[in-house]
Amino acid sequence: MKKRRRCIGVLIRGVENKFQKSVLEGILRQAYALDYNVAIFSMIDENLYLKEFEVGEENIFSLINPQLIDGFIYSQTSFQTNELQTETTEILKKFGKPVVCIDFKNKSFPYTMVDDQRGFSNLVSHLIEEHNCKKIYCLTGLADFHQTKVRLKGYYDAMDSHGLFYDDSYIFEGDFWKDASTKLAEDIYEGKVERPDAIACHNDWMAIHLCNRLTDFGIRVPEDIAIVGYDGVSESRDNVPTITTYQTPDIDAGVDAVCTLYRILTGKECTKAYHTGGYIIMGESCGCNEDVSGNMDKQKTQISEVRTYKELYRTSNMLEKLTAAKSFDEFCNILMELTYIIRDCTKIDLCMCNDWDSLESDKSYNTNGYTEKVTPVLKDSAERIPFKTKFMYPDLWTDKEQPGAYYFFPIHFNDRTFGYVVFIYENTYESCDEVYWDWIKSLSISLEFMRTSICMQTLNNMLRQDSMTDQLTGINNTYGYKKSCDELIKKLKDTDLNMLVISVDMDNLKVTNDTYGHLEGNNAIKTVANALRVACIKNEVCARIGGDEFVILGIGNYTNDDADEILANINDYLSKYNKASDKPYEVHTSMGYAIREYYDGFKYEEVLKEADVNMYKNKAKYKGLKNIR
Repeated sequence: MKKRRRCIGVLIRGVENKFQKSVLEGILRQAYALDYNVAIFSMIDENLYLKEFEVGEENIFSLINPQLIDGFIYSQTSFQTNELQTETTEILKKFGKPVVCIDFKNKSFPYTMVDDQRGFSNLVSHLIEEHNCKKIYCLTGLADFHQTKVRLKGYYDAMDSHGLFYDDSYIFEGDFWKDASTKLAEDIYEGKVERPDAIACHNDWMAIHLCNRLTDFGIRVPEDIAIVGYDGVSESRDNVPTITTYQTPDIDAGVDAVCTLYRILTGKECTKAYHTGGYIIMGESCGCNEDVSGNMDKQKTQISEVRTYKELYRTSNMLEKLTAAKSFDEFCNILMELTYIIRDCTKIDLCMCNDWDSLESDKSYNTNGYTEKVTPVLKDSAERIPFKTKFMYPDLWTDKEQPGAYYFFPIHFNDRTFGYVVFIYENTYESCDEVYWDWIKSLSISLEFMRTSICMQTLNNMLRQDSMTDQLTGINNTYGYKKSCDELIKKLKDTDLNMLVISVDMDNLKVTNDTYGHLEGNNAIKTVANALRVACIKNEVCARIGGDEFVILGIGNYTNDDADEILANINDYLSKYNKASDKPYEVHTSMGYAIREYYDGFKYEEVLKEADVNMYKNKAKYKGLKNIR
């Protein structure tokens, strides 16, 4: 038997983020060169304010079967909270498989690092050497972030190596976003902070917001203050002026992680399949001419494509279409038509838990993991064959010509788990962009809408059935009898069939109640109902329409022999019951029937009246015989 292709597992969050996308590209490039599959298990998002949502997200890691994964790569810094980072570390430790942590010094695992310290030092050195800047401020990221600490060391290195003065007043704590850069710009404008020659920002977004806010105040960039960013996001090219930034070797970090894991698995070194190295991307914000070498052409192309697919999603009315589905089959068919919204994806499948549409209350449904089996539903209904969840996705283990990337994302509504979606990319280094986030959100919300709709419909049917059922006997009550009668008459009108009505009246129920009590009377009533139920021969309707009155209704090709057979079945049941019950009373009924075809001016009441007349004739005979005894 051919040995299965090796598989690397990746634990990550937010695969649409630029750093994560680049790291994944490096992982895929190196894994494909080694003929490895890659299974990416990703939370879509973290919600620090809604614990139930985070529970639903974290469930995706319970899907992992470490027996099928050869080794893992852990993008620890993609998880926002220390708590979640610690939880994920513990999960990986329990797996007992080799793990390589990427861009974080995890004490439990080997790790690879992006050299942000050297990259940021090169960027600050560019301000010093090319633009003669001496008084340079540093706008950092969040203080407890690893990237903040190493980039700040790079700032210190550049200032120290060039013999320039700096102290704590040159360092401003940022937030990797807007607020801190806006405040710094305002403080400079108001004179609270002395104007520097340049400001080096720990990421491009702070550089963009800082540049634009300074410009609002009439402070020219770069003439009055030079600004540089970091990370090389495409939006730095769209700003006016364009932002000088640094493209970190993120792809290389992914390549290095796979090479490290390969060395642990095999004891051998492998050739690196790809290498970029970090580099400065020149922009106008530092005083250079914009880099037009095409370093960011690929990223710009991707951004343009993503915008196109965002528009496809917006105009698809995905949420509206899915919530309008009248059945789960229709829902799946609509979703299959909407897979085109995910860019460059080879195949998409939705694996649903067996209990996804459970009626269980909010306190009792399962929130931990997935059912033992799941069903792939994005295919024709006949091909929706359940498989054991321990295989995660069987297609991953089939013998294919080329390796591929399998992205597993959780599908849930808060902590109520529905299943997971699998995005498959074959022979491409592309990964999911931010459109997938909207796609999955719409899918999850519409599934909850479908589930609640199914529950409401089921509950309504149960209530409707309850309203039509006699609580003592379980057969139709008067309301159910009338509903069934109307439906049968409508059906009779369009056929060549006839209607059978059997009128059944209990004998001596009052005597039983008065002599032995109402519990025994109720027992007799239930016995008659059971007799009617088992006596039917063509799915007739049985109903209790009074205290001791019953009716059997049916439409078909009835003959007198059929009616006599039903009556004989009832009498036979009651006779056997009376012999075996040891009750001090007998359960007996008088019965009569009528059979009529449909005709113009058909009146059910006339058929029932005929059946009643025949029933009373038989009752009179029964009483006469009883009196003779």
